[in-house]
Amino acid sequence: MPIREPKNLAELLRNRATASRDAIGIVYRDHRLSWHEVFQRAGRVAQALQANGVGRGDVIGILAPHSPAQVAALFGIALTDAAFSIINPLLKPTQMQHQVADSSMRAIIGTRDGLGILEGQLDKNVLRVEIQEDGNLTNYEDGAPDIAIGPTKNIPVDIANIIYTSGSTGRPKGVVVPHRTVLDGARIVSSYLGITEKDTTLSVLPLGFDYGLNQLLTAVRCGATLVMHTHVMPLDLLRILEREQVTGMAAVPSMWPGVLA
Repeated sequence: MPIREPKNLAELLRNRATASRDAIGIVYRDHRLSWHEVFQRAGRVAQALQANGVGRGDVIGILAPHSPAQVAALFGIALTDAAFSIINPLLKPTQMQHQVADSSMRAIIGTRDGLGILEGQLDKNVLRVEIQEDGNLTNYEDGAPDIAIGPTKNIPVDIANIIYTSGSTGRPKGVVVPHRTVLDGARIVSSYLGITEKDTTLSVLPLGFDYGLNQLLTAVRCGATLVMHTHVMPLDLLRILEREQVTGMAAVPSMWPGVLA
């Protein structure tokens, strides 16, 4: 079902959760989350951040595997009008520290393993919020927020995301991405690919990579289902494609030889 044009990422998810409340949005291993459940988990993240004073203009890091944890975290951050920056779990601790310091992160949302990597290496003023791979916070009070959770203030030119380069020619550099850019990207890609709520997209590209993020936002925009997967082994991949009736996937050139071998 088409949704009205949002002005920021929080509105994008709110609109989808309203229009397609019970439709399956995210599939990850044994987890099948409706769009309303995705919104609820993002809402819990937002409540935890807001309770600690996080708000518009803050930058929040996400240190979690490719899973619903990243989805709940990035939309929860958007619901607080803050900006998110995904930290690649494969980076060395010194590289992670650089990203945290360079973007002046106010907090980090991560799994226990992710936060453990930086244990004792973060400024005491950096808030830590622990999240599980399924997108639920490790410690939260029951009573999930509904669609009515607070209005957001971010406008299209506000910062949505800071993507860091690989650092192949020096220290990684942050690329500031406004809401307008990511929303326009989802609109354009969904249009020329003709994606609808009947589609199922296999997500293997990291959300810290612009096209990986675009796949997520396109699914939210169109009400398609996003199947999140981490290990690209040929037989495993074929089983997922068949079981979930995947209609589309994308991969970087270096991945295809392993997939098609």
